[in-house]
Amino acid sequence: MPSFRYKARSLEGKSIKGNINASDLKSAKSMLATQKLLVISIHQQLFNVQEFLNSINILPHFKKGISIEEMIIFNRQLQLIYSVRMPVLSGLQFIHDQSKNPEMQQALKSCMIDISEGREFHSALGKHPHIFDQSYVQLIRAGEISGELELILDRICEITEIRAENITKIKSALFYPKIVLAFMFFTFTFTVYFIIPKMKGFYDSFKMDLPMITQIVLKVAHFFTSPYFIIISLLLTVLGFYYYAKFKDRLKTLWDIVSLKLPIIGPLLIQIEMNSFTKILELLLKSGLTFTNGLEILKGTTHNQTISNDIATCRQLVESGISIRESLSRLKRFPPLLVNMIAIGEETGAIESVLGKIANYYKLQIDYKISNLTKLLEPILLLMIFGTVLILALAIFLPMWKMSMAVKH
Repeated sequence: MPSFRYKARSLEGKSIKGNINASDLKSAKSMLATQKLLVISIHQQLFNVQEFLNSINILPHFKKGISIEEMIIFNRQLQLIYSVRMPVLSGLQFIHDQSKNPEMQQALKSCMIDISEGREFHSALGKHPHIFDQSYVQLIRAGEISGELELILDRICEITEIRAENITKIKSALFYPKIVLAFMFFTFTFTVYFIIPKMKGFYDSFKMDLPMITQIVLKVAHFFTSPYFIIISLLLTVLGFYYYAKFKDRLKTLWDIVSLKLPIIGPLLIQIEMNSFTKILELLLKSGLTFTNGLEILKGTTHNQTISNDIATCRQLVESGISIRESLSRLKRFPPLLVNMIAIGEETGAIESVLGKIANYYKLQIDYKISNLTKLLEPILLLMIFGTVLILALAIFLPMWKMSMAVKH
């Protein structure tokens, strides 16, 4: 439907600008008249950015959600409400009034309407995936099924706070690499756009044969300063947005596979996923759920699709009569330590206790790796800096050395 940009005045004389969708100009004016607006100017927009983004499904992916700090506050408030046996609707109204985030307020208002109409709490939360992801909704569902929602909310608070702590530690550890990469980018840009053009003019005046590395650097600099680079960059950006919107799920699955194989980062991600797996499974089993039901809920709690597929496979194997140990051992991404420890818990009947101990073990490993992340990345960063500086230095000074040798002879 066409979009019209208008400027109008209200009955109070206030100037109003905005967009309105209508079949034609006459209909647009009629719609504004029904809103008691006096039209000053109106024209059809030939290109509606909002409609374009909606048509390729990009806008929902960039919707602003809720920060993890706000989720921690929400979880603690929700846990408090259930601990004091406050009615759900009254509790959500209390949280709504306390929240300063308009998006959270809107979601809570919608949840209160759904609950008052008979919808289950987890189902009402599931209508707002940009705030309450699938893992959160599944855990709330498990709490409603088992009748242990207060306990699960307490553990959700604990898990969320651990995630927030890990995010803070990772950001702190990556601060130094970000500074180094920003410095490298600045150095490269300054060299390409300011130093190399002057250097090329200087060398051209002598009409000398340049070393291969200097020729390569000059060609690279010429490409980055040419109109072709801008055209190609814009084209790749548009294609990137298009393919991200069209193949988002496939790209996420591919990234989930690749990320687990990355050096340094891959093992850390696996340990984070295993920590969540054991901690949440322990919580679900303590809530009275069976192992297979716990795996069904766990399948929706992991943020890595590859791990989620492995959990689904494990559940199918266990349901077919294969032991937990054998099922887990067939999954390549589950470490042998985890498989063997769960096997011990399965044999002794203390699987919940074993899961808790494994979760604590992985938490210690994660803390250690995150605290040493900067040290692990330092050699790679130093190699990148040394390589960049060496290439630029050779490209600039080799011709000068060649000229000085020619003058001596």
